[in-house]
Amino acid sequence: MGLSSRITFSLLVVLSLIISSSMAQAPGGAPTSSPPTASPPKATPAPSPAMSPPPAPTPVPTPSKAPTPSKAPSPSPAPGAPPSKSPAPAVVSPPAPTPESPAPVTPSAPTPEAPPTESPPSAAPGFSASLRFAAVGSAVIGAAALFL
Repeated sequence: MGLSSRITFSLLVVLSLIISSSMAQAPGGAPTSSPPTASPPKATPAPSPAMSPPPAPTPVPTPSKAPTPSKAPSPSPAPGAPPSKSPAPAVVSPPAPTPESPAPVTPSAPTPEAPPTESPPSAAPGFSASLRFAAVGSAVIGAAALFL
């Protein structure tokens, strides 16, 4: 009976190793196998172009500048009625909102850039964590096989 239980647990160890290797190939593509290594480089360039568009929208937060022109047209009708008095206040009010606009744009720019750069590194630790989990599981099963 002891021999059959050892054989059973050794088969479980082999199955767990097979499952862990197949799971390791699915999320990150096993770097040891040559055919799966060909597919991960294809997946790697895809995130790079995906990361390129987010930086483009980040420097282009010109919507804050768009409200400045919208404020400019509102003083424009005022110069239409009294042309001499309105131009002076119109010149004074746009410079004040303009310095306030760049300040909100700057904090919003680093915030969107931070998550894309954090996403690729978080994928790599998840991959190593799955390998660690598989190694610990197979070690526990192996130890149980030795004791039984």
